[in-house]
Amino acid sequence: MTPQQIFELITDVTQTSIFVEFCDLEDDECDLVKTHETIDDWIASRASWAERGEADVDVHNGTPYAYFEGVQIAKGQQRKDICVIDCGDYRLVHNC
Repeated sequence: MTPQQIFELITDVTQTSIFVEFCDLEDDECDLVKTHETIDDWIASRASWAERGEADVDVHNGTPYAYFEGVQIAKGQQRKDICVIDCGDYRLVHNC
């Protein structure tokens, strides 16, 4: 996926404002994390989160994604939204 495609998916799904530079893995300001955990892995680990929040698993222009809203991974941590984008061999994770 191109940085522009990633940017469009994140902004469409999360309804947040970010900069396209944040979606370019080659850019120093990129705030995406690359992982090999599948979307199914994220859904399974969600069962152990302190706050599970809302989950939206869908496809955006042919790209599968999972969007978790208002989650708290562990007690004491700040609640946040997480968007996981399936890029085939790896996933990209954006903390909103």
